[in-house]
Amino acid sequence: MTATAPAPAPTTTGGWAAAWLAAFEAAAAAPRHLRSGKSLLGAGTLGQVNISAGLAHGRISTGKAGATVQPRLGVTEVAPDRWTRIYRAIAERPDVTEAIASGRFVDVLTDPATTAGVPLAPRPGDLSFSCTCGPRGVVCPHTAAIGYSVADRLRKNPGIILSLRGGSMKSLRAALGLRPTAAPVPGTVVPASGSTTPSAVPDAGTPEVRDQGTPGSDPAGPGTGMPAHEAFSRWNDRAGAVPGPPREPLTGAPLLDMLRDAPPAPAPGLDVLRLLTRDAAHRASALLDGGLPGAVPGRGDRPGPPDPADGTDPLLDAARMLARPEFLPWLESAAGRLGLTTVQLRHLALAHEYGGPGNVEAAAHRVPADPRDLARAENAIQPLRPAPLATLVGEDNRLTDAAARVQLRLAAGRWYPFVDWHGTWRPVAGHCEDPATAYRAARRALRGA
Repeated sequence: MTATAPAPAPTTTGGWAAAWLAAFEAAAAAPRHLRSGKSLLGAGTLGQVNISAGLAHGRISTGKAGATVQPRLGVTEVAPDRWTRIYRAIAERPDVTEAIASGRFVDVLTDPATTAGVPLAPRPGDLSFSCTCGPRGVVCPHTAAIGYSVADRLRKNPGIILSLRGGSMKSLRAALGLRPTAAPVPGTVVPASGSTTPSAVPDAGTPEVRDQGTPGSDPAGPGTGMPAHEAFSRWNDRAGAVPGPPREPLTGAPLLDMLRDAPPAPAPGLDVLRLLTRDAAHRASALLDGGLPGAVPGRGDRPGPPDPADGTDPLLDAARMLARPEFLPWLESAAGRLGLTTVQLRHLALAHEYGGPGNVEAAAHRVPADPRDLARAENAIQPLRPAPLATLVGEDNRLTDAAARVQLRLAAGRWYPFVDWHGTWRPVAGHCEDPATAYRAARRALRGA
């Protein structure tokens, strides 16, 4: 068996734009506004879109005596300590390092397995919306136009994802031991490997990134390599090798893909089989590490759905998979099979993303709770309520402050925050054993913070 060099990649990319759109459209969950956003973008009313750490923003003309609105699309930044893990993981991939040296930010980095399990592509819960046209926290046609504009730019210059996530191409190149690049010159072409002409690539880490494009060709040649056991031996024996950090769930190396021929009907196609294979490998990796991703300890014999670890709950399985952008094309089909609407299943996927199986349990099942737990939670959140005299309803495992548009749900000893979103309760990030902390998280989500 030999290790084969990756196939050449195009100078523009579809992978980063596809990952962005999957998360953006799932977070928006408003088809009518998304269609309007596309129309605004096509009409040319959107001015320059500025990209900076955690933010894409711009101005859109309303056509009324020069009036404009200012849409803002927020993106959760990756924590500083995680960038070190990301850079280390990329450095262990010579093919990716060489591509970055030539000025390309390749699509393979959309897979968290190549970035130490830390997703660079944002998830739906990483995106937030605000606009001067109306309420914060929900998408409007103007923020939709910003989202589609970012997708267009990612097709040409995927490195801007680093800025949106709080990193920079300059820091990445420094971590990989690459020389700083000269300022990009319009029309500059990155030479093929072996040329002595220096490459020029845009720095995605500048405060306001302009669309420079991502020229260049893949330096990797056709299939070459060495026996796998020899490559592994060389890696273990390399000079200065030090033990790496403990292996974490969902951080395995890319899978050995031996799938070649499509199976006969009615079996799933090759693309689906590859996704399911990777998902199974991730779960096996988590089991070897002593648990499952997002598993909730101390569940015991509490009432509710089957234990997440036994793999018998199709609702939990669907939520877990659909929390990952690569499974979103099957959202509608999965919802139909489970007897749910796409919005209901999307909310369950968000619940899994924000809090794992415990949050899915809280989102999907109404179960009895100890009245003393509800009473303690009422006392904890009372000082935080914007309308302290309004009715507070405690029923089963749910505590609802309708006036504040906040609901807390108890599952496995933790409080999971939900907010009123167009008449439905939508999960948000910030679950905690302390109900006051979970309540604050819901209030922040409503403010679009």
